[in-house]
Amino acid sequence: MRPILLAIFLLMSISKAVNAQSITYSAEQKSMISILNEISARYNLLFSYSNNNMPSALISISSENEGIDVFLNKLLKPYRLGFQFVEGNFITIKSIEDIGVQLTLTIIAADDGLPLGYAQLKETDAFKGTHANLDGSIDYYIKKPGNKTVEISYIGFDTFKALAVDLYVNEIDTIFLQPNQILLEGITVTEYLNSGITVSENGSQLSMYPGDSNIIPGLSEPDALYSLQQIPGISSANESASDLNVRGSHSDQVAIYWDDIPVYHSAHYFGLVSSFVPSSVSRMNIYRNAIPTQYGGSAAGLIDLDAPYYIPAKARYQFDSNMTHFNGSAMIPTKNEQLSVYLSTRRSLNDYYTTPTYTAYDDKLFNGSRLNESRNIVLEEEFDADNEIRFWDINSKVIYNPSLDQSFSASFFAGTNILNFQSVNQNRETADFQKHDVGHYGINTTWNANWGDIWSTTATASYSQYKLDYQFLFQREINGLDDTPKQIAKYASYNDDDPDDDLDDPNKDDDEFEDEFVNAPDSLSDRGLRKNDLQNLELKLIHSVALKTGLLKFGTQFNRINISYALREENSFTPDVIESFNEQGNSFGLFGNYIYKPDFGFLVDVGFRYNFFEYAGVHTLDPQLSASYSPTNWLTLKSSATSHHQIFRTLTNFENTISNSSEEIWFTANITEFPIIHNLQANAGFIIQGKGWLFDVEGYSKKLTGLTSANYNFGGNTGNEFITGEEYIRGVDILLRKRFKRYRTWISYSYSEAESFFGELNNNRFTSSLDRPHTISISQSLTLNKIEFSLRWTYKTGLPYTMPTSDIALRNEAADDNDTDTNPEIFYTIEYGNINTERLPDYHRLDASVWYYFSGRQRSNWTGKIGLSALNLYNQRNIFNRFFEPDRSDLNETEVEIFQEDRFLLGFTPNVSFSISF
Repeated sequence: MRPILLAIFLLMSISKAVNAQSITYSAEQKSMISILNEISARYNLLFSYSNNNMPSALISISSENEGIDVFLNKLLKPYRLGFQFVEGNFITIKSIEDIGVQLTLTIIAADDGLPLGYAQLKETDAFKGTHANLDGSIDYYIKKPGNKTVEISYIGFDTFKALAVDLYVNEIDTIFLQPNQILLEGITVTEYLNSGITVSENGSQLSMYPGDSNIIPGLSEPDALYSLQQIPGISSANESASDLNVRGSHSDQVAIYWDDIPVYHSAHYFGLVSSFVPSSVSRMNIYRNAIPTQYGGSAAGLIDLDAPYYIPAKARYQFDSNMTHFNGSAMIPTKNEQLSVYLSTRRSLNDYYTTPTYTAYDDKLFNGSRLNESRNIVLEEEFDADNEIRFWDINSKVIYNPSLDQSFSASFFAGTNILNFQSVNQNRETADFQKHDVGHYGINTTWNANWGDIWSTTATASYSQYKLDYQFLFQREINGLDDTPKQIAKYASYNDDDPDDDLDDPNKDDDEFEDEFVNAPDSLSDRGLRKNDLQNLELKLIHSVALKTGLLKFGTQFNRINISYALREENSFTPDVIESFNEQGNSFGLFGNYIYKPDFGFLVDVGFRYNFFEYAGVHTLDPQLSASYSPTNWLTLKSSATSHHQIFRTLTNFENTISNSSEEIWFTANITEFPIIHNLQANAGFIIQGKGWLFDVEGYSKKLTGLTSANYNFGGNTGNEFITGEEYIRGVDILLRKRFKRYRTWISYSYSEAESFFGELNNNRFTSSLDRPHTISISQSLTLNKIEFSLRWTYKTGLPYTMPTSDIALRNEAADDNDTDTNPEIFYTIEYGNINTERLPDYHRLDASVWYYFSGRQRSNWTGKIGLSALNLYNQRNIFNRFFEPDRSDLNETEVEIFQEDRFLLGFTPNVSFSISF
């Protein structure tokens, strides 16, 4: 073994010595073979070549202390020859078409001379390519290039094409890309807010490429769902990544797909971190108006996230960390360059150590203030708590391209959230316990095939599951017990020996909380149980046919649904609530659309979608029409009229919860109680662009029917009933952006009016709980060398809420139908005034980020960045929810007073992040 290792070591040493040799040589009008023979004799090099490859022309060459590789390139490259070091001092010479070429390029913007980081290089007629580093540099090796052409592209610039051999032979090392206004694929706005955000030709689709985008103010990473909220008309009432409101609609009316898998749990930490590792999202398609007919089940918007969709030329690895979590990812191709594997995983950090970022998150999730007007008392709800909260997730994908006409892929994601919360409030003599587990999983397989130049087929099969297991307990008068309060709280979390997992019957005698807090009177406990299980199997077949004047798409869809939930809430002051639901069945869909695009600036997209929901016994038909007209390259007029139906919805407005944000319970429409949501929507507007300016104006009007009061904060007016109603929303979104060389600034403004109509509550329309008449955002970014700064200030009108009519709750005695105890119990009902006539204080905050980019030596294959970000720089105390409840500290008084409880959004939230890729 030792002789073999010694031989290998000596061989490597000889090879390194040969590569390190310097050549000093000159020749005048000599043949290639003569020059090689002289070099061989003078420097002890052995060359292998075919005489047929040697040029007949005489050569003149001069070299002064140049490396052997530099000298051979100078000698061989003009004659389309290349070389390889085989062993030691043995060098083989072949044509570059056979031996391969190493391209070393820098991609530059022709208009301002700035490097185009993340520009894409792709081999035509192959599924291979790479991305530029942050400084625009690309190192890419092509085996047996022959007549292969490479394409170099960047969003907003004309694509550059050239033979790989020509680039190598002519020693072209800098590529200048020209900015464009209209791309051949139909993109009319190539830089919407900043680089990496585009708008489709008819204005209905926005596409965002997180890896190509400038940094988002306040964010520590390119979080997919937070990044969307800089787009006018998309926001979150509670500052979360998951609860996205698209033009005044509730968050459950926005569908989310990741690689064709429907997603029902899109964020961790109760909405504060997206459920997608940033590197797992290569592109996001956002629809605020017309939703493609191939997607069903979304009434107000669609977010379609694509995982990496190409096979890289070489393996890429990335590691990221900030003050809440860390993640790593890898994208590895096989040697035959037909298969690649992508894998990423992420895990929270707060159960290892507590950071200032997590402290800010914790404050938003679990703290608040309680105010009693008559006593002028303010109680800050800060608990002596044991709080365990953590999450992890995985995103992965396999791509296989056996030929240019076929490709296969398989994608998978999984994630979980765990919360165990125990707290004691000594002043109020209360203890709280909450257990909270959420799991979500999904898998997809996709097959693409091209049948010639005009016909293609895509077939997908996906399965998605969402599971929620929630338990809550609130215990009063704990000081009368023998054990310490904290021991009692811990006892509650471990004393459930016989859990009730039956979703069909939540009223079983062995209920979830039997024997917990056994030393205390049962009447002094509030309890809650929520369970949810959603399973969705989705099969889809899509055909595309390219015609002379447009594109025809049509297909079919099948879904198998299995969904169940159980809800039980027991409160000492209000009657018990017990709900259960179990539904399973099939749905069928047919869809199609034709995109008509003549040569004189018009584009018309007309389509339909038909659905039959078997378990609800409902047929729906949704037509849609989108049109745009571009009379010049600086003006686009756009409009659309659409109809969308939605079968799934959520319940979110729960009282019994420790956290200030609750997880969603998903359920589906049925024949008897919950109707299908229907949205009729019309939009019209225009885009003006040129010389770095962009002005986008779009007005819209929506009518939504089939809504339920359970998702809206109407105070106590709805009781525990599910009341159906309608909503009417109209508004306008405006964006003004200016791009200079290294500086960008944009201002977005949204005006909207949202009104609700629930006939059982009010005979007239009233202000919607999601109504925000004014939203303003002012953002700017500046790039100086390797440092990038960004800043954004946001203002929003405060949300509406409903006030009680008095400070004293009414005392009623009644028997609880859900309780085996026949003795009358005391319940309290708060009387409320007119719905949503009051507003919370206006919302505003300032966010900022600073990023420093670095890399190894020139042409190195690794890059990194360090970022410092802060949300709510001046620590504004924004309120996102205000509700009222009886004083739960004493049952002996004849009159129980009302407390006003405010729950706050994020205060000052700093973050530090680090990322490296190689």
